[in-house]
Amino acid sequence: MFTYERRCSFRPLGKKRINPDFNKMTFWIVAHTFKEGKAAGFFEWIATLKPEDWTAVHEKNFKNNMWNHSFTPSTNGQNCFCCWESKDDLSAEEFQAFIDGPDGPGAGEVFINDCHKAMSEFPAPFPSKFAS
Repeated sequence: MFTYERRCSFRPLGKKRINPDFNKMTFWIVAHTFKEGKAAGFFEWIATLKPEDWTAVHEKNFKNNMWNHSFTPSTNGQNCFCCWESKDDLSAEEFQAFIDGPDGPGAGEVFINDCHKAMSEFPAPFPSKFAS
């Protein structure tokens, strides 16, 4: 088992270093694979977005109790990786329904989404957008 420390280094420290109270937020790592023929149109659309468009996207996500902390396209042009946070502790099925649905990225038309819930016993990958 590896323990995450100082955002950059991992040390094998065993289970005693895992803290069940470390992270009460819910983070998701999503591997987005473009559906056939959808990548070029998606990147063309992204290139047209103005700052106010991005603000609207973020506000919509926030109103849906979701936040996209990072969006990272891969060099192969077929995959993107994101770190999402859900305000509520959703089940895998609930999060998948969001990410594949009309309010998710690509509105269910652009990506095949492979979602993984982050372990809560490790420090959060980003400060929570929903922390009070």
